[in-house]
Amino acid sequence: EAKKAGIWNPKQTYGPKLVILGKRMILPQLEEELKKLKPGEEKQVELKNPFGERRPELIKIISLSHFLKNKINPIPGMPIEIEGVPARVQAVSGGRVRVDFNHPLAGKTVIYRLKVVKKLENLKEKAEALIKHFGISGEVVIQDQKPLIKLEKEIPEKLKKAIQDLLPEVGFTTKKA
Repeated sequence: EAKKAGIWNPKQTYGPKLVILGKRMILPQLEEELKKLKPGEEKQVELKNPFGERRPELIKIISLSHFLKNKINPIPGMPIEIEGVPARVQAVSGGRVRVDFNHPLAGKTVIYRLKVVKKLENLKEKAEALIKHFGISGEVVIQDQKPLIKLEKEIPEKLKKAIQDLLPEVGFTTKKA
């Protein structure tokens, strides 16, 4: 589909995505539509401005020297991050760079195709889906009726917390070499 629409990106992964309802993983309007679907059902949803209107005040002029100081050679269309905020270079001329901090889809109507592939029912399936979602190497076993993720190697505490926020019952252990 992405190739047909001319928006295919080789760096993007395509296919089913894990969505946990009520955890703000997707736009609220899409979550409401997903709740209505059963496994195997699909629906097309058109949303007007799901990322808000384009705001002219989010377009800034920044000195080219700021970029060069940071060893960045800005070119139009280049995605960048300034002080932790994502943006896109719009134009470069006369020692000045015009940068747009609007979301790339701000002000646009977006069409989503939703399909519920599977509803995960048991804790083991849910924990396995989470480690895949976060790109973690490990194995899930059930211990004392709770999922335990046996990690190949230790992961940051923040990542463990993010997983436990999504699935509070999960525990962690690291495999011994």
